[in-house]
Amino acid sequence: MSHREWRTEGGRFTPQGRHIPIGLTFFAVLAMILGGMLGGMSSASAGAVRGEHLLAPSTPSAGPYKAVLENLSGEIAADIGHPLSLPITVTVNSTQKEGASTEAYAGVENASGGDSGTPGRCAVAINPLLYAHNKSAGLTKFVLAHEMFHCFEAMDYPTIAAFNAAPDWLIEGEAEWVGDEIEPQDDHWWDTYLLDIGTPLFKRSYDAVGFYSLMTQTGDDTWHLLDPMLKAGGNAAAFNVASTTTLQKNWASTYARESGFGQGWDAKGPGITDATYKPDTSVIHNGTHVTEKVAPYSNALIKFSPSAHVVNISPGTVTSRLHEPNGDTDNGLAAGSNEFCVTDCNACPEMMAMPKLPPGTSWLAISGDTTGATYSVVGQPDLCNESCAVGSWTVTTMTLTTSGYTFTGGEGTEVNIATDGTATADFSPGAVLGAAKFNGVETAKYALPDNPKELSGSFGVSDYDVSQATITVGGRSEPVDVGPGEGSFTCTGTTGLTLNFPAGANDLEYTMVRDIAPATTTP
Repeated sequence: MSHREWRTEGGRFTPQGRHIPIGLTFFAVLAMILGGMLGGMSSASAGAVRGEHLLAPSTPSAGPYKAVLENLSGEIAADIGHPLSLPITVTVNSTQKEGASTEAYAGVENASGGDSGTPGRCAVAINPLLYAHNKSAGLTKFVLAHEMFHCFEAMDYPTIAAFNAAPDWLIEGEAEWVGDEIEPQDDHWWDTYLLDIGTPLFKRSYDAVGFYSLMTQTGDDTWHLLDPMLKAGGNAAAFNVASTTTLQKNWASTYARESGFGQGWDAKGPGITDATYKPDTSVIHNGTHVTEKVAPYSNALIKFSPSAHVVNISPGTVTSRLHEPNGDTDNGLAAGSNEFCVTDCNACPEMMAMPKLPPGTSWLAISGDTTGATYSVVGQPDLCNESCAVGSWTVTTMTLTTSGYTFTGGEGTEVNIATDGTATADFSPGAVLGAAKFNGVETAKYALPDNPKELSGSFGVSDYDVSQATITVGGRSEPVDVGPGEGSFTCTGTTGLTLNFPAGANDLEYTMVRDIAPATTTP
């Protein structure tokens, strides 16, 4: 007889005695089981250590166990949407079989009791480990629900051989989830799921219980996807049945167990324990490079605290997400490079325009997705390659001082300073300055400082072209004179720029703001 077995792995369960009432019949049957079991136990067997080879002095009848299993069959049928089509047989073993830590196991036979051909019936066996101690009703129900679901699973396979060859993450993972759904216990298979986050899903077994709970947590109708996953025809196909955008986004981040971070940052499910994966915190300096590979259908979770000017995050997949120290979660990480400014973010246009990452500890949850990923977190020095004066600006105030008089205006004049220092002033909006009105466009070449990190300083001016500019005073248009051969600049914060051009008794000053304000927070 081929079989699927439920193992406690040396007493990894700590029963809590919780149960979901399903009527007096169930508890009456359990009372018969437990009462008969305890009444027939000797003092030696009652004191036996869980997991050792047991020889029960009095073997309970199979009838009460079969009644419980039939009751559970109806409960599972109501949840999954169809009845069990295979008849079940129940055997109570007088000696421990299939290993010292096996409490019960289920097998599939053909109609003649053989182990080949088409599934014809499901055989459940009860070991002394389940009945020779004072087990709680809740734990007994959990074990039997797990085994009963193996009978349902066998219906989805054309042959006994196909059922036995099916991967454990499907067969044992689904059965473990069903047992926890029907009768939640303190299920320490959750520990393996929560702590071994780099284990690919397809290499899991009972510990895949966490994945089925994730399906429910992220909106799947898990009960009605169990059959389609078994029938899908392979690991990847079964995963695709369950996978949604929300599941892929939340899978890695739920391992953080940080409910205060918001939706998707804490695993939930029946039978879940307090186990929590605790990654070390990497300090990211300028030049620090943290990189690792993530296998397909697995996950990674890292914490880092940057002191670098810029942090470059490459998660490898778009299903990864970042939790920032200020509480924001960035769900829009690109699979490639994502640059964040951390310190000295006003040093230059490049730094000003970058999204900001607040100081403190960030969490990066990386999904291997279906093809695997390589993630990296790299600390970089500031990326200032251009003067803060470079960019597109709109004049808020133009001030002309001449012969002891001061004139203001010029609002709306557009100024562009290119990376090579070419400056263009467009007066076409109509720059009015006192009684004068500037029109047209003029250009010049600014010799900006070699050090792009300077926020103020002097620069030379050459190559004026005022051929397209005029000034109108009292209805008469005149050419615009060539300006002075030097000027100065002062950058204010992330958005302000002042240009000053002194020329003897004349002084012209532009006060401007950037046309498009740089981002100051992460999108």
